Amino acid sequence: MASYKQMLAEAIQNKNYKLTARQFFERLQTDSMLRRTPRANRSGSGRSIDDFKSVLSSGYGGVARLARYEIELTPGRAFPDALKGPQRNIQLQCNTVAMPGVDLQTQSVQYGSAPVKDMVTSHAYEGTITTSFYLDASLDTKRFFEIWQDTAVNPITHKARYYDDYVGVMKIFQLGGEGGWRTYGMEVSEVYPKTIGQIEYAYESTDTIALLPIEFNYKKWKTIPSNKLYG
Repeated sequence: MASYKQMLAEAIQNKNYKLTARQFFERLQTDSMLRRTPRANRSGSGRSIDDFKSVLSSGYGGVARLARYEIELTPGRAFPDALKGPQRNIQLQCNTVAMPGVDLQTQSVQYGSAPVKDMVTSHAYEGTITTSFYLDASLDTKRFFEIWQDTAVNPITHKARYYDDYVGVMKIFQLGGEGGWRTYGMEVSEVYPKTIGQIEYAYESTDTIALLPIEFNYKKWKTIPSNKLYG
């Protein structure tokens, strides 16, 4: 079968300008030479599926998968030391976590009759961190976050405590590779559980594990250097 280039040359030679897009596309799909040759980009280098796979696999651990993550939680200094024992188990019970973002604050500026442009004036950290945790039958995870909130507000006098007493640290890690090594880390500072969500019970949910939604407030975050992911 003639290639699409030969087909196009014959059409021009015979002044057959009625070649439809459908015919051209069908011939294009059957052209084995074209399928083997990747289309060149503007720089002249070819790109193919194999190139794409090679780029992704060249990084440490391959592609980032949403199910491969880890968190570390450190409550504020007012949190009772005697209750920090189950902390590791609670971290393992983290079902979902949203890695926060950051955005640049801008202001519109115009000089004379020139077009308006947005200039960066500051930066801001995005919203809150939403998480959910699997619950054990005794609801120890829920108790853990309730105690953390009690370090912010006295449950008896209802008076707020000092800010530095209840803010802690959260670390979020991306895992990769066969061994689940940490490939990226984020340290979120001045964290505290702003909202302990409700638990929805239902008789028909016989095989469903209970989840506890937690919403964290924070001040800022920074990327953890690669040499300190385990430090």
